[in-house]
Amino acid sequence: MPLPSKRHFSLGKRPSFSNSWHFYVTAVNCANRITYVDPSLIFLNYFVDPKRRSRHYRDLLAHLDPTKYAFTDTLSAGDEPRVRIIVNKTRELSANTLATFPHLAGICLNTTDQWMLTFDDNNSSITIQTVDTDRGTDVAEVAVLLMLTGLKTLAAGARWHAFRSPTRFYRQLVAPTAGETVGAHNWTGTSTLTAYRKKVGIIGYGLIGHQIHRRIKAFGTDVFYNHPQRFSATIEQRLEIQFLERKQLFQECDIVFVQLPLTATTEDLITNDELALAQ
Repeated sequence: MPLPSKRHFSLGKRPSFSNSWHFYVTAVNCANRITYVDPSLIFLNYFVDPKRRSRHYRDLLAHLDPTKYAFTDTLSAGDEPRVRIIVNKTRELSANTLATFPHLAGICLNTTDQWMLTFDDNNSSITIQTVDTDRGTDVAEVAVLLMLTGLKTLAAGARWHAFRSPTRFYRQLVAPTAGETVGAHNWTGTSTLTAYRKKVGIIGYGLIGHQIHRRIKAFGTDVFYNHPQRFSATIEQRLEIQFLERKQLFQECDIVFVQLPLTATTEDLITNDELALAQ
């Protein structure tokens, strides 16, 4: 299988599941040209839900079995020299990461963003490949929609609100639709809030959390995050984001997004005391 001429390449927009795994096989072919270490590993450097691990591995096996590479999301002692490919989402990959894997030949990013790479890739022989998927964007759009629905009280504002007085009823019939929520053109007298310049917290900064961050920046917000693994100062500066402990985040932020997988660890993660701080 011929390799692209550039070290940085992408599969294009919205590939099918089968095509999205094509880039792993391409990276494996690149790795085969380096010194062989038997048996070689593809390291899944992201969280794999234990409840879905068997299905996830079965899908991987269907596409990667011809390469004869093993894959794992948990490394044992001494596995590092066997790793030839790292499949990554949002975990930071630094120069120290590269030093840990002496035979690393390729990095596959399950996103088009490369903000998590903090090593000098211009002076590296490692192939970096990205995939343009809608993973994270769909959920992020719904999350922002729910935020605006709550702030604008759209769910609570019944259509009969305008009929509480004859004047409002008349305006509802003859006046043009207005988007203002304050001032003379607020026809229905609706009282709403705005996300403009608010403090926003994101608990669980993964693919979805990052896509939420990208969208709420348009509101001029100050964004804070809490994550099990804090990012380096380089990434925090690059993303213009600040780390806060969870309790402090609930206390200081006006809006909080929780984007964590539901596991035995996270099921009771947020306490009633922390929720009380957000009221």
